Amino acid sequence: MTQQKIIDLFQNIALPFKDRAGGPKADAICKWLGERDIPCEYYPGTGIVANFSPDPSEAPRMVLMSHMDLIKTFQKGFANKITCEIRDKVIFGGLDNTITNAVALLVFEQLWKEKIHDVCLFFSEGEEVGCIGAMDFFDKTYIALRESFIVNLDVTNEGWGKSASIEYDKPNPSICRQVVHMFGNEVFYTTERECDDTHATNYYNLNGFSFCLPTKGMIHSYNNRAKLSSLEPYAANLLRLLKDLDLSVLKLPKEFCRGADERYFDAMDGMLNDDFYASPNVIY
Repeated sequence: MTQQKIIDLFQNIALPFKDRAGGPKADAICKWLGERDIPCEYYPGTGIVANFSPDPSEAPRMVLMSHMDLIKTFQKGFANKITCEIRDKVIFGGLDNTITNAVALLVFEQLWKEKIHDVCLFFSEGEEVGCIGAMDFFDKTYIALRESFIVNLDVTNEGWGKSASIEYDKPNPSICRQVVHMFGNEVFYTTERECDDTHATNYYNLNGFSFCLPTKGMIHSYNNRAKLSSLEPYAANLLRLLKDLDLSVLKLPKEFCRGADERYFDAMDGMLNDDFYASPNVIY
């Protein structure tokens, strides 16, 4: 997944989209998936779902989620083929959230090539107006997804200079320990999550967090920007997360998670600080 592949796909799917109706962007995503023999369907009011079975016995191990709806500024811009501009090793443009849509597609394609079929891909709609699509999807699937892990992709103003920002408000220490082992200081960690589709994950008491692309500038503007150098490691780390995260810890009774070595996190120098343990939402 080269930097150029991500940018090219971003530009190819940077098209108008309308909640509950779909449109060119949804059509382009479904066509791209179909060309790779990846089963998918667009559900108005929910979004695009790929590789999901409603049978609880076939529930996905992971759900890769990324909202595809757009603010009005990007709707108009994309209709006029105004997508992005690259200068000074930075990509400026309507990144929210089409840039992570492109990354999600490329990462999922790689999983498919490797015959890893235990991940569901979900492009939600209505995130900008209250996480409508994600709420609808989880309302229909939350029972089947109780032992799954949802990774939500979005852009963020956190973690500039890092390859990603992991944002959560109901962290599981065992999951966090694995993530720190995987990525160390390469990614940013915060419990100060902005409103995004992980809200729906938490509402239905499911497991997950947001894995965001660090950007600068107002997110809902064409001044929003990301470092070109962050695109490849963001995709590579996402792929590693989806393949290697051990979810067996989610099946343990909560008392087995008590006594997590807090000093380990403290030693990471601000990556997971005292606020992590002070939060009333922490699950031990």
